[in-house]
This record gives sequence, C-alpha cells and structure tokens, in this order.
Amino acid sequence: ARLYLMQDKKDRAVEIFESAVKENPGNTTAWLTLGYIHQETGNTEKAVDIYKSALKTNPDLWAAANNLAFLLSEGQDSKEGLESALEYAEMAGRLNPGEPAVLDTMGWVYYRMGNMKKALGFLEDSLEKKPGEPIFNYHAGMVLKAMGRNAEARDRFEKALEGGADFPERKE
Repeated sequence: ARLYLMQDKKDRAVEIFESAVKENPGNTTAWLTLGYIHQETGNTEKAVDIYKSALKTNPDLWAAANNLAFLLSEGQDSKEGLESALEYAEMAGRLNPGEPAVLDTMGWVYYRMGNMKKALGFLEDSLEKKPGEPIFNYHAGMVLKAMGRNAEARDRFEKALEGGADFPERKE
C-alpha cells in the first residue's frame, strides 16, 4: 500500500488499507493511514467515519481522536459540532497528555469556539515543545490576530513560513 502511495495510486492504496483493517481491526497504522489519505484528498466525511471506526476498535488511539477533533472543528460552526470536536480533543489529551499536536488541536478547537484566552494557552504550550512547527505558529498567529495583537500575530505568521515547509494554510 505504501508503494502505491509513493506512486500516487491512492485508490489502490485505499483498497489495500481497507482490506488490512477488515482482516485486522487492531492494525492502527492501517486505520490512521486510511483516514489520513481521505483527509488529504478532501474526503472529510469519509475520514471522519474512518477515525470514528478506528476509535471503536482501538479506543486508546490518541492520533485518531486528535485528527477527528481537528476535522470536526474545521467542518463545524454549530455549538454542538464544536463541543463534539472538543470532546475528541480532550480524549486525545487524556490518552497522550502533553503531546504537542494534541495541545495544538485543543487550542484550535477553542479558537473555533471563540475562546481566545484558552486557545492561546494551549497553543503556547504546543509551541514551547515544538517552537518551529509551522502549523502551530500559524494557529497561534490566527488567535493573536483575533485578539488584536497584530505585531505578535505577524511574528507567528513569519515563523510559520520559515524554512518553506508545506502546510494546508501556507497560501493563506
């Protein structure tokens, strides 16, 4: 399946990963890769379903909870949808406390909920652990911008662009 991914034959890779999780529901790598493929190709609904299925069979899979929280926060403006995203982010936090990616997701969910103070706290914690991570800097920049702290936001955006690493919001 990985070879197919390297050849940009995602459909064939998906077939193999789907077969892998049917044969072995405990194959966490297959679940996460399958969800990630759908996430990267813009099939958010399918990615959400996969991460939820992964958590049913592997309830300790923090990465699935984290990715699910992020996807739900991006696709929701409703209070209920964002609260669901927060529940999954908190689950990821319980499963892997202090993980920078989880801290970032927590911050982003709080940003989407409009709680900038809490958002910034989580994002600062993630940046303390991984100060050069582009997406963490971008998220912190968005929160700072929303708080009217434009000079600090600009610094974070510039830091996000250093090194040329690609991330979904780079163009923005």
